[in-house]
Amino acid sequence: MASRETMDVVSFSESGYNSSSESHLTSLKNPPSCKSHPISTIEYHQDGRLQSKNVEEAGLDSKVMSHVLSNDECLEALNVNLKNLKLRLEKISNNVSGVRIHVEEGTIENEKLEEMYRMTQKYCQEQFKMYDYSLDDTRFSCADSKLKKFLDGSGNKVSIFFSEAKMSVVGHDEDIVCFRDGILTSVLHDEVITDSMNLDEEQFLYLNITHFQNKWKFSVDIELEDNTCSEKNGTCSARFSGLKEDVVNAKREVRGRLEKYDKHFLSRQLNNNERLLFLEKRVNDHIHCELKRRNCSYLVVKDILYVASETQGVDSFKSYLENALFVEIKRTLCDLERTIFLSDEWVNKKYPLLRNNTRKKVIVSVFGNDLVATCLPVVREQVESSLEDFLNEKIKLKIVEWKCADDIKELCLSVKKEEIMEMLESKKDEMVSISLKDDGVHLRGTDIGINSCQAMLESTIDDRKIYRTTFTASSEAVINQLSNPATKQRLQEIGKETRCVINVKSHCKIIMKNGNIAEEDVDVIVNSVHTDTNFCARPSTVAKAIFEKGGTDFQNKLVQKTSGRMEYGHIAVTEGGGNLRCKAVYHACFDKTPTSQEEEVQKIAKMCLEKAARDGFTSLSFPALGTGVYNYSGAESAKGLFDAIIEFSDTNLLVKKIDIVLFEGARQDVRETYQREYRNRFCRDSTSALISLTKGCITAGNVTIVAENKQNIDNARKELENLLTALSTEDQQ
Repeated sequence: MASRETMDVVSFSESGYNSSSESHLTSLKNPPSCKSHPISTIEYHQDGRLQSKNVEEAGLDSKVMSHVLSNDECLEALNVNLKNLKLRLEKISNNVSGVRIHVEEGTIENEKLEEMYRMTQKYCQEQFKMYDYSLDDTRFSCADSKLKKFLDGSGNKVSIFFSEAKMSVVGHDEDIVCFRDGILTSVLHDEVITDSMNLDEEQFLYLNITHFQNKWKFSVDIELEDNTCSEKNGTCSARFSGLKEDVVNAKREVRGRLEKYDKHFLSRQLNNNERLLFLEKRVNDHIHCELKRRNCSYLVVKDILYVASETQGVDSFKSYLENALFVEIKRTLCDLERTIFLSDEWVNKKYPLLRNNTRKKVIVSVFGNDLVATCLPVVREQVESSLEDFLNEKIKLKIVEWKCADDIKELCLSVKKEEIMEMLESKKDEMVSISLKDDGVHLRGTDIGINSCQAMLESTIDDRKIYRTTFTASSEAVINQLSNPATKQRLQEIGKETRCVINVKSHCKIIMKNGNIAEEDVDVIVNSVHTDTNFCARPSTVAKAIFEKGGTDFQNKLVQKTSGRMEYGHIAVTEGGGNLRCKAVYHACFDKTPTSQEEEVQKIAKMCLEKAARDGFTSLSFPALGTGVYNYSGAESAKGLFDAIIEFSDTNLLVKKIDIVLFEGARQDVRETYQREYRNRFCRDSTSALISLTKGCITAGNVTIVAENKQNIDNARKELENLLTALSTEDQQ
């Protein structure tokens, strides 16, 4: 237990709230005194004015009149005697020293007053006696509470007046005799003594707390003395002063209570918020009501709550203390929320408003990044709602979507993440927090902070400030090596070391060969047709070979589907038939005189590729588009077809194989230009495993490196070459 030298005591008594930091003598006050107050004046209305007269001038005894007024039976008997005068004596509210004459009929005349005084004096002399006894102040002080208890038990049949070491007793003669023989003799002759009892600190607290229940009605004065700070005596004590018999009985009662006080006494450590709440009068009122309902009292010493009870009620209150006396609302705050809760708006505006609305039944504190609101259960929902409303009012959420390519987004989520988070630090004063997610950058904070941060983000995440280089794998084996899980892990490490993002994409196989396209075992064969589908099978054309392999029914299906005619730039689809091994044939109608043959071929080829992907096909065979019946230039056709294939394969991974089949009867210039275009784009003879790509490169796969500068890209490529060399060496061994 804490030293009582610096003890802070907060208590609540029947008379009201009391806060004290004193730790010395604590007195247990006596019950109300047995002394009665003499009646000094008589009031009445005469001639429209309030008059008063001293009772002694009226020939009446003030003490006897006080006894009459304190006893309803006596007062009623006196008023019966005054009935013929149409007068009554009444008590005056909130006035213990006066009596009022009430006129039931007519007015008060002096003769009637004098008659009333005589009748009252006669009644008092016949009915009551008064005896005086010598009793000094010390003895009366010791006997006061004892006499009061006796009088309360006997129905107050006598009244006691005390002045100048003399005690006067007024009442019926038989009642006075009973009082004198029953208790007065012991009061007058018993020895007055002082005795003490040593207490430990918890016993001291227990007696101190239970005093406030006002249930101890010992006929002695009891003082609790705290001597823990004294060099001579380091213990607490209880000092008893009074008549010997009463002191003995009081000590016996106290010992009996202390033997079982642990069953009716408990302590609970209070946190800082709870201790502050105890200083609020409304909280004290609430707790006092709960204690009183359970017949308990309490005392707070520093940060410990002590509760005591004369009954077993403290056991139920213990459960109440643990479960419902205080409610803690805890919330872990992010840095932004913590800053907002420490801001002037919360400290000076919102928090005082919350406190006033809950009638000061809540304390809110911030410890580090933890917010703790302690309140009474009755205001819990109101406190939670107020805290949430404040955050919702101050903090907005905005998601800035990634308006950049996926590889640049990946660069921001990995390499540039630290830079972006450093930017957050620079925005702390503007109350904003940033988190990087797959769907975008999440900004939480004030409107000003969000707008400022968004502008900086847009400047940081800018495609124009990012470098990207794509390399082709010189063989399918290389791309397979880069795609296995172990190598992917190493690629991530290289990217981290060189501050790059490295992506490996497997694309389709692109093969150019001589042969008959009608013999191809693929999902889709692309066919060039005339606008008049009735006469598509011209001599020495790819279409003738396809229709012959497909049979008459195959060509009839195309005629039926197109109604015998197609428009330029359109594609008609028929299922493979006859001896064709494909699943479908895409019949494309070209413009005879296009503005650009290269662009026409590129457009039709791209339409076929995209349709194949939509239809779920994974392999296609193309002829040298447009070089047959349409007589397109071989160079224009080759460039347009290869451009379409590369542009498509850069973004679509579904199509795995594309064959370019040069017809055996194709023109010489077509064969030469197609072979030259293929060799220029697919560099198999390079000594490097990775070849720098330009637009239109045909590959079995490629590697893209994204970085903030060219030096990082060069470093990443060097590490990739070393990795592939090491992998090749392992394969050879």
